Amino acid sequence: MLTRFVLAVRSKGGQAQPPPRPKPTLSQQDRAILDLKLVRDKLKKEQTSMEAESAALLSRAQASHRSGDKKKALYYMKVKKLKESKVDDLSGQLFNLEKMVNTIEWATQSAQVR
Repeated sequence: MLTRFVLAVRSKGGQAQPPPRPKPTLSQQDRAILDLKLVRDKLKKEQTSMEAESAALLSRAQASHRSGDKKKALYYMKVKKLKESKVDDLSGQLFNLEKMVNTIEWATQSAQVR
């Protein structure tokens, strides 16, 4: 039984390897879409982190107000407002990125149809 195993290993080792696959090439449109989607993902991640920071600032402001430190609470609310305005700016940027991705994809598809 041991000889069968050895024979099987030897016969398997003599086979030729399949040729390696060629690397796929990216067109300019594909590269542009990929870059835009990577930027979109980074912006979404930044947006969620800013929203979390804004929520944390609100809870800090409430805690400061409860403890009687109104100046600190007002400061936290101003910083929260600034973060929320940045989140709104990011939302606009995300919308523009999605619009560009859709435009490039549409142009690519319409060029393929022609």
